[in-house]
Amino acid sequence: MTLFDRIREACRQVTARASHVHVEDACVEPYAASLALESAGEPNLDPTRHYIGAPDETVAYILTLDAINFGSGYFPHLRKRPGCSGYFTIASALKDRFDGGGPFSADELSRLTEWDCAELFGQDPDDGPRSELMGLYASAPGTSSCTTGSRCRSSSGLSWRQPTCR
Repeated sequence: MTLFDRIREACRQVTARASHVHVEDACVEPYAASLALESAGEPNLDPTRHYIGAPDETVAYILTLDAINFGSGYFPHLRKRPGCSGYFTIASALKDRFDGGGPFSADELSRLTEWDCAELFGQDPDDGPRSELMGLYASAPGTSSCTTGSRCRSSSGLSWRQPTCR
């Protein structure tokens, strides 16, 4: 079984277990045929804001960034880097981490907390939207070590409330 066969099979398993969404199998092929792939072009990464390294590390960066590439409704609340949008603030901070420490291990991703994300992305916990987004980021690639709804504390003594599920 090829890598892409394994990915497709894993996707089938996820969609088979989904309770709120489903795939209309009869629509997949017509939709794929309708995509204008000839005009898609090559992906263009900005080397000042995206990590570009060895192929496997670049893929790890893109997968990590894509796992947390949501939350634009929170971006007005983020402390942004000068001249950066919310997206490029997050992408650049993740690039800095990859430049200095390489890709995250699976264990590191599974242990990320809201505070880790706040530190990584240069955000101060605020018991509001910023903290909520950092909590969502922490739970996106793995599982947070704080329980939902609980008060969490970093090793430096800062604390915040872990968001509850809605």
